[in-house]
Order: sequence, then C-alpha cells, then structure tokens
Amino acid sequence: MSTISTDSQETSSELQQRLPSKAPRLEDVARAAGVSPKTASRVINNERSVRIEVREKVWAAVKSLRYVPHPSARSLAANRSFQIGLLNATR
Repeated sequence: MSTISTDSQETSSELQQRLPSKAPRLEDVARAAGVSPKTASRVINNERSVRIEVREKVWAAVKSLRYVPHPSARSLAANRSFQIGLLNATR
C-alpha cells in the first residue's frame, strides 16, 4: 500500500480552481443580484413588473457571471421546443 505525502496533496479549494466550473444557473444570478430566482427570471424574460434598480442589479449579475439561458431548460419549462420540422417530399 503506497502512501502519498501531504505535501503533494492538493487542498479541495486548489482542486476546485483547476477543475472546469459549471455554467452559472439562474439561481446563481439571483444570489449574486440579491433577489429571488423568480425576480431574476422576470428580468431576463423582460416582464414589466420589475423596478429599474432591480433590473440593473440582475443584468449586472448576468454580465459578470456570463449567464446564458440553456435552450433545453427553457423548452422544458415552456413546454415548447422552439424547433421547426421540415419534410422533403421528393419522389
């Protein structure tokens, strides 16, 4: 049985920095902006019922985290695929 010295072991924080991070989620944007996920969703979907100050905080969080809505998640939530099918009727 081999023993690894503690000098060569990485701490979990060092390992986390080397591993690729996951894409930010809506919850991450909401936490960074200090709002609820529903409010962040309202801002991203351009609903009018959100104050300007809150919109600015959410968009700043979106920009800093480089958040991009995932198309598959949106289609699941909306119960729509936003895809068009084509059929070629040549003989």
